[in-house]
Amino acid sequence: NGYRPNLFGGGSFLLRKGKWSEAYDYYQAYIDCARQPLFSAYHYDSLDTKMPEAAYWATYCGYKLNDPVLTLRYSRMALADTTKMDFTLLFISEARKWLKDDELYLSTLQEGFKHYPLFHYFFPRLMDVYTNKGQFDRALALADSALAVNDSSELFLFAKATTLLRMERYAESIEYSDRLIRMNPNMAEPYFNAGSAYVNIAGTHEEKRDKKQMRQAYQKAHPYLETYRKLMPDEKNKWAPVLYRIYLNLNMGKQFDEIDKLLNKK
Repeated sequence: NGYRPNLFGGGSFLLRKGKWSEAYDYYQAYIDCARQPLFSAYHYDSLDTKMPEAAYWATYCGYKLNDPVLTLRYSRMALADTTKMDFTLLFISEARKWLKDDELYLSTLQEGFKHYPLFHYFFPRLMDVYTNKGQFDRALALADSALAVNDSSELFLFAKATTLLRMERYAESIEYSDRLIRMNPNMAEPYFNAGSAYVNIAGTHEEKRDKKQMRQAYQKAHPYLETYRKLMPDEKNKWAPVLYRIYLNLNMGKQFDEIDKLLNKK
């Protein structure tokens, strides 16, 4: 019992050296003492306050080794170390993803977001899961929950604007995109979202053969897409087809010829 703390110290030393596998062995040995009859009188599980921390560092080493089994082995014990719970949930999530356990991956992300909505990891991955499944109502509810915590987050506002665009709620998407542009005029994607929303609105008017409303929508889309092009010149595959459609419908001959050559350039 007197020498046992050396196992924790050895793990910490190896951890600093980046020797993840060796450090894991030390932390595992430290934790394993709790089930050894030799140490039963010490009740490490209930009395040793460093057990959750040892479990956390073992989980961390498993994560650094890209080994889901080692990552998950002591992860539940590691969650008792509440000072590092956000990262523990991150490690668990990644391990579930490595194992292709979609259900537990999702539930861990949800747990992580519930406790740490502002942590960088959980929100964007939850949005990806919902979006990839076409669950836009859940994605929108998630964005609203996040905005309830921080209503000026560019990430949360952008997520809501993008989700509204996918839900074909174009006016609302434009509203949130404009809000983002006012906050950060150099953020490119809101321009693309707003421009795309206006182009889609133009498409609905085109179907109704309302040429006046269609033209007005294209005119509103035009400056957004031009700005996006200036901010993201290398994203030709995104802005060129949309600008082509805008120039064509607004009879902008010179600009149309330029974009037509650009699109046909090999």
